Amino acid sequence: MKKQFHEACLSSFDCLDYLSGTACGYEKAAIEQHLSVCETCFGTFINAFNRHLDHASVPLGDRQSSPGTYQFA
Repeated sequence: MKKQFHEACLSSFDCLDYLSGTACGYEKAAIEQHLSVCETCFGTFINAFNRHLDHASVPLGDRQSSPGTYQFA
């Protein structure tokens, strides 16, 4: 991966929009472009994606809440 200068890194909302499929058009393209040049954001995105997959693969009734969070079922 080639390091290049960029103005701003992705926010957690950008990653969430991309993972949830709500980012589209220019926004989706901009996120993908940024991930292709920013190792920090790419690593953060991969970690979030893996957590998303882990969470999605556990049936809703078997999920454990993290301390300080609420879980509604």
